[in-house]
Amino acid sequence: PGHSPDHVCLYEPDRGWLFTGDLFVGGRDRALRTGYDIWGIISSLKRIAALPATTLFPGSARVRRDPATELAAKIAYLEELGERVLALHRQGRSVRGIIRALLGGPMLIEFITLGHFSRRRLVLSYLGANDEAASSPNHV
Repeated sequence: PGHSPDHVCLYEPDRGWLFTGDLFVGGRDRALRTGYDIWGIISSLKRIAALPATTLFPGSARVRRDPATELAAKIAYLEELGERVLALHRQGRSVRGIIRALLGGPMLIEFITLGHFSRRRLVLSYLGANDEAASSPNHV
């Protein structure tokens, strides 16, 4: 599972250890990388949340001692954000308008990665679109 088709997570059932790599990143995501599928990420998070893990080892940041609570919070946040993105899209908001309404101003990661991680890519992923489709004149 994860943010790319070949990503794996490892679970050690005897100790309850869950190694998630970059699938689980703490905090509230406001940017996504090119090619990532936010709905696939949510699905993968749900799959690992079903495991009886006692300790979560993310690819970066601190070890988590309460994986169930942290995974549930992350899933809830991402699903709620997705619902809000889709609702604004149904109301006719543009991608730029959705970004302004929900994700705030520019982020350092957008500059550091030259736009490979961006708020725009997150919104487009929720909408099931890619950058090429979104740059067409008919795209909302």
